[in-house]
Amino acid sequence: MRRVLSLVILALVAVLAACTPANSETPVAPTVEEVPTAESAVELGMPADSEVIQQAIADLAGQLGIDESEITVIQAEPVTWSDGSLGCPQPDMMYTQALVDGAFIQLEVDGEVYNYHSGGDQTPLLCEGESVAPGELPDGIVESGATAPSASPEETNLMIPVTSRIVQSAVVDLANQLGVLSDEVIILRADPVVWADGSLGCPQPDMMYTQVQVEGAFIQLQVGDTIYNYHSGGSQDPFLCEGEAAITPGELPPGATGGGQS
Repeated sequence: MRRVLSLVILALVAVLAACTPANSETPVAPTVEEVPTAESAVELGMPADSEVIQQAIADLAGQLGIDESEITVIQAEPVTWSDGSLGCPQPDMMYTQALVDGAFIQLEVDGEVYNYHSGGDQTPLLCEGESVAPGELPDGIVESGATAPSASPEETNLMIPVTSRIVQSAVVDLANQLGVLSDEVIILRADPVVWADGSLGCPQPDMMYTQVQVEGAFIQLQVGDTIYNYHSGGSQDPFLCEGEAAITPGELPPGATGGGQS
């Protein structure tokens, strides 16, 4: 009886083995492909998904008729432009002579580099004809997140930081008036002051001024051997006080109190 039972069990095992597929495999979950995005070649000075970068990518993709994933972001830096041209002046155009916060974005497609500038309410614009080496910054920038201006030995003890908007506004204005580079302008001093009245220490003939004290700044610049004095106060941008009597470095002009170095 046991022999017969053993033969039955062996027969059942053989039948089950015959019914099992020879090449049975464990099911593999399908791979989910990531949505392609524009590549970034270097560490950026602002988030890759920021609106200004995405606007530049979308604009270039539209102009070239390509997919956005074919565009590489070489660099994207927050910058301060020296004037309203945003570093991309056009012939026969006039621009506001004031600093503008914005961005410089450099994109690449098939070895071709494209430079985008933005500032204020201006969406990024392609600055055509501009040649800027990858990773470098164009002209017209007074400050950037990547390359903050360094102070010269004369500028290390300023009471107002050399990178402040008010100091850089004075530097840019003088450079534009003299037709020199901003790097050629030395900042001798930059002091917070209180002006005696609305003339901001630089009264003009036949002009009437409010007789109240105004908080502002006195900035002394030098180009070559010549010293230039800039005054500002209230909402007034720094202006060159022409014809002002010579002021010895370290002194304050008439009409200014407080904030001067002793």
